[in-house]
Amino acid sequence: MVSIESIARTVLLECREKSIPATKGICDFTVATTRRDDEQIFYSEAGLEEKEASALSAKAIAVLSSEGNPAVETMRLQANFGDLFRCIESAAVNRDTERSVAVAGGIRRVVERSGDLDGRMDFEGYNQVYQLVNDLLVTTARVNSLTMKFDKDVEQEVRREVSPALFSVMPRTAVQSFCSLGINEKVCHLRELVSLVHGIRLYHSTSGDWRGAGLDVNKVIGDSDNCRKADDVEARLGEMNGKIAQLGEHTGRLRIASLLSKKEGGGGDFESPKQLSQFAADICYLRQCTVYLQSIQEDIERALARLYNSRTQFAECMKLIDVGIGARTVVSKEE
Repeated sequence: MVSIESIARTVLLECREKSIPATKGICDFTVATTRRDDEQIFYSEAGLEEKEASALSAKAIAVLSSEGNPAVETMRLQANFGDLFRCIESAAVNRDTERSVAVAGGIRRVVERSGDLDGRMDFEGYNQVYQLVNDLLVTTARVNSLTMKFDKDVEQEVRREVSPALFSVMPRTAVQSFCSLGINEKVCHLRELVSLVHGIRLYHSTSGDWRGAGLDVNKVIGDSDNCRKADDVEARLGEMNGKIAQLGEHTGRLRIASLLSKKEGGGGDFESPKQLSQFAADICYLRQCTVYLQSIQEDIERALARLYNSRTQFAECMKLIDVGIGARTVVSKEE
């Protein structure tokens, strides 16, 4: 027996050899939804011998190589979008996992080294703990950046910003009291420290005092005065609107052709019942494609609205912080 998965891989490889646009997702979908000749069951519902596997591969490749077929184009659109979304989602999960592991590892090293001191007065040990805390903050900054990587110059700049930020909330003289805490208290303290230092760096970088190395503030937060601008996305939305309008025109033409054929009682160029059935199927798929594009468009517009609201809230928070801090040189942790 030949598995459906291996057939899909074969189809994908042949499509690439023949320069047929296809992804793993659409090949899997096409192979799984291709019917046998009797059209009663899908190939995937029956055990496949080598001969049937070859027939299924040939049919799937024929479907994927056809151009201008509304059914295939709709299927291609949905399968490709679903495949892309899964890839993005998987990458996001992997990034979050990598971040969590890196931060947890840094926290563990600090806790273990501080525990080794066991309440002893060891100034060299305290310096090592403080350096490990500094390294933890640099690691956190790195894994929270867009690329999750720093070159040597950026890392040095990050360290120059992290050091005064750390000193402002945890001077070296506080290391001894930190080492006397319990394990859970140390972990909570370090996580709070990570948040405070990030906030300090973010504030100084947006106010122009620091460069904000590795924060990518302009890319992530954007210009608060131009929050609504997303030129590349707007261009894509314009393309989608054009595609939707084009699909609407095609649907209308097919519908008129179908109605005229019925009205003429089978005369003219559209007298074949098979052609009428094909028109009906094409209209159905074109409408499905239109609805799907409109759904994607609505999702994008909602995402842009959330982005705009987030950027606006951030800009307002920055103004409130500026007013609250004023000319003060000392600010409480709660603030």
